[in-house]
Amino acid sequence: MMSVGQTLSLLVLTLLSYWAGCRLHRCVPHVLMSPVFTSTLLVIGALYLTHTDYQTYQVANQPLSWLLGPAQVAMALPLFKGWTLLKKHVSSVLTVVFAGTSSGVLTAALAGKLLHLSSETTLSLIPKSATTPIAMVTSQSLGGTPELTAIFAVLTGIIGVAAGPVFLRWMGVQSRLLKGLALGTAGQMLGAARASKWGDAAAAMGIVGMSLTAMLIGLVTPYLLPILL
Repeated sequence: MMSVGQTLSLLVLTLLSYWAGCRLHRCVPHVLMSPVFTSTLLVIGALYLTHTDYQTYQVANQPLSWLLGPAQVAMALPLFKGWTLLKKHVSSVLTVVFAGTSSGVLTAALAGKLLHLSSETTLSLIPKSATTPIAMVTSQSLGGTPELTAIFAVLTGIIGVAAGPVFLRWMGVQSRLLKGLALGTAGQMLGAARASKWGDAAAAMGIVGMSLTAMLIGLVTPYLLPILL
């Protein structure tokens, strides 16, 4: 059983790593410097150097894991902010989000089969297109590994932001609203932030895409498992 000191030190490690990741991102505002990504690397390095096993770290950080639930509920706030645009373009928005979400889930399941990944790894990969908190909660409900899902989700966001604008340009998409929606759907919060470069309306659509994608994955994916696996 862990001592109180060890528990607190591992909890502080997580908080300090994220704080350092945020500071680093301010100094180097690049998509690869996402605080979630860099703080994860810092934690992994610290655990390796101190010979701390992951189970010990996970138990110590249970208070932070509990916050994933409220974070999931809080997704309603950004969706409310984009409610006006959502009502105005509801059919187009739902079509794009459904297409993007479905393709993300299906390609994850297909990759798991083609690469002969374990069932646990595949289940961890399937919710990758949702925002990290909801992806982790969904992964846990499916029987995956939430922490592995977090890494997949961050990488998905980074790839979406890096490749998304190039793909949209190649496809000849001109509408800023559509580009914002597509980036929010594919790149989560990173995509919505990138969409802000096209204006406030594009950023709002990015948030709508991010929120609806997360909600759709969290609600629908558990019922698709018999078909996907």
